[in-house]
Amino acid sequence: MFRPVAKFKGEVAEFARYLKDTKPAKGSKGVFYPGELEHLTESERAQNGIAVEPKTWNRFVDIATEYGIAERLKLERTN
Repeated sequence: MFRPVAKFKGEVAEFARYLKDTKPAKGSKGVFYPGELEHLTESERAQNGIAVEPKTWNRFVDIATEYGIAERLKLERTN
Protein backbone atom coordinates (compact mmCIF):
# COMPACT_ATOMS: atom_id res chain seq x y z
CA MET A 1 0.00 0.00 0.00
CA PHE A 2 2.94 2.34 0.67
CA ARG A 3 5.23 1.23 -2.16
CA PRO A 4 5.04 -0.72 -5.40
CA VAL A 5 4.33 -4.45 -4.96
CA ALA A 6 7.42 -5.45 -7.00
CA LYS A 7 9.67 -3.42 -4.67
CA PHE A 8 8.04 -4.96 -1.59
CA LYS A 9 8.47 -8.49 -2.99
CA GLY A 10 12.11 -7.72 -3.77
CA GLU A 11 12.72 -6.54 -0.21
CA VAL A 12 11.06 -9.64 1.23
CA ALA A 13 13.16 -11.90 -1.02
CA GLU A 14 16.32 -10.01 -0.02
CA PHE A 15 15.48 -10.42 3.67
CA ALA A 16 14.81 -14.15 3.17
CA ARG A 17 18.24 -14.53 1.52
CA TYR A 18 19.81 -12.64 4.42
CA LEU A 19 18.17 -15.00 6.92
CA LYS A 20 19.19 -18.11 4.97
CA ASP A 21 22.80 -16.87 4.80
CA THR A 22 22.92 -16.44 8.58
CA LYS A 23 25.04 -19.05 10.36
CA PRO A 24 22.72 -21.30 12.39
CA ALA A 25 23.18 -21.82 16.12
CA LYS A 26 25.15 -24.88 17.16
CA GLY A 27 22.93 -27.95 16.99
CA SER A 28 20.29 -26.16 14.91
CA LYS A 29 18.97 -27.56 11.63
CA GLY A 30 19.24 -24.12 10.07
CA VAL A 31 17.76 -20.66 10.01
CA PHE A 32 14.15 -20.53 8.85
CA TYR A 33 12.00 -17.57 7.96
CA PRO A 34 8.40 -17.36 9.25
CA GLY A 35 6.21 -20.04 7.72
CA GLU A 36 9.09 -21.98 6.15
CA LEU A 37 8.95 -24.94 8.53
CA GLU A 38 5.21 -25.19 8.05
CA HIS A 39 5.64 -25.13 4.26
CA LEU A 40 8.33 -27.81 4.40
CA THR A 41 6.15 -29.98 6.65
CA GLU A 42 3.14 -29.57 4.36
CA SER A 43 5.23 -30.52 1.31
CA GLU A 44 6.69 -33.56 3.06
CA ARG A 45 3.26 -34.74 4.19
CA ALA A 46 1.77 -34.22 0.74
CA GLN A 47 4.53 -36.43 -0.64
CA ASN A 48 4.71 -39.09 2.10
CA GLY A 49 1.45 -38.88 4.04
CA ILE A 50 0.82 -38.09 7.69
CA ALA A 51 2.05 -40.38 10.44
CA VAL A 52 -0.81 -41.63 12.62
CA GLU A 53 -0.21 -43.67 15.76
CA PRO A 54 -1.60 -47.22 15.53
CA LYS A 55 -4.31 -46.77 18.18
CA THR A 56 -5.72 -43.74 16.37
CA TRP A 57 -5.43 -45.39 12.95
CA ASN A 58 -7.26 -48.49 14.17
CA ARG A 59 -10.07 -46.31 15.51
CA PHE A 60 -10.37 -44.67 12.07
CA VAL A 61 -10.59 -48.13 10.51
CA ASP A 62 -13.24 -49.16 13.05
CA ILE A 63 -15.35 -46.10 12.24
CA ALA A 64 -14.93 -46.65 8.49
CA THR A 65 -15.96 -50.27 8.97
CA GLU A 66 -19.07 -49.20 10.89
CA TYR A 67 -20.04 -46.98 7.96
CA GLY A 68 -19.26 -49.71 5.44
CA ILE A 69 -16.49 -47.83 3.65
CA ALA A 70 -13.29 -49.40 5.01
CA GLU A 71 -13.07 -51.97 2.24
CA ARG A 72 -13.71 -49.42 -0.51
CA LEU A 73 -11.00 -47.18 0.97
CA LYS A 74 -8.71 -50.21 1.36
CA LEU A 75 -8.18 -49.50 5.06
CA GLU A 76 -6.65 -52.16 7.26
CA ARG A 77 -5.95 -52.29 10.96
CA THR A 78 -2.33 -52.16 12.10
CA ASN A 79 -0.76 -54.42 14.71
